Amino acid sequence: MLDGTFRDTSASVYMIMLACGDMVVLIVGLIPELLDQLHVMSLWEESTSICRVELYMYYTIMDFSIWTLMLFNIDRCVAVCSLLGKIAFCTKRQAYIFCGFAFLAANLNLHVFWSRGAIYNNGSLISNCAYLPDYLYFEQSVRPVIVLWAAHIIPFFIIAVTNIIVMLRALLARRQRRLNTNVSYVDNDDQGCPHLSQVTILCLSCAIAFLILNLPSIILFIGKTRWRGNDWYPLARAITSQLTYIHHAINPVLYSLFGKRFRTTLAALFRRQPSEETSYLNMQSLPPKTNPRVSSNSTDSIEHTV
Repeated sequence: MLDGTFRDTSASVYMIMLACGDMVVLIVGLIPELLDQLHVMSLWEESTSICRVELYMYYTIMDFSIWTLMLFNIDRCVAVCSLLGKIAFCTKRQAYIFCGFAFLAANLNLHVFWSRGAIYNNGSLISNCAYLPDYLYFEQSVRPVIVLWAAHIIPFFIIAVTNIIVMLRALLARRQRRLNTNVSYVDNDDQGCPHLSQVTILCLSCAIAFLILNLPSIILFIGKTRWRGNDWYPLARAITSQLTYIHHAINPVLYSLFGKRFRTTLAALFRRQPSEETSYLNMQSLPPKTNPRVSSNSTDSIEHTV
């Protein structure tokens, strides 16, 4: 984000939204989970209002983060495959619009404000954050299927397909360049293709991490009503929850592992030095240097003499 040129792209919008979403998920989800596992307090049971607000924020921001990652991969695929599509759709304005629609769609989780509440038995409070009887079938049978498709299968399928298309496009471009230059080796002109391959590997690694780290929690969520009475369920729930949080915290690690541009910029930031790309852009914006000892008149006289 230190690069002024990058800040003007649609990718910067998606990365900012993704980073903010992941951070909110970690704060809203991980801290109450940690307090509950350490037996400090159960934030959900403090009051019905806290339960509903916390679950709404957690579900909404988690879905928004997942869909933002999906939109980012679609944006990148369109930018690589179609110049007209890049001009029309891969702009900051369009990115904000798409993220706005994703956030509105994620607000379907407002149902927690009337599907969750306090449950009493003979006048004594059992739970402040339980499924209300009128919505029990929806929460246990309908919602798990919706979550499975909308927040896992469809996003992973789109992320995988878009990255495969980008990879094939990169291989085709490299092959076409070799045919045009009649060479069978990678020379200096092919330096753009390895960079594109690094970005492709980065996005593919994000897709694989998305599948591996989220699938256990989805499976446990689907079988929640069947397995909830088993002794191993609390441990399995804690493990799958941590895997989900790892997914939301692993993106910067993947960027640093597979993104050379990210690594160099991060290293320059810690050294309090401008990165090579930022320095290059600053040099490009400066006026050309002239020799103060040589005036325009002397130059004209030299040309006249020659």
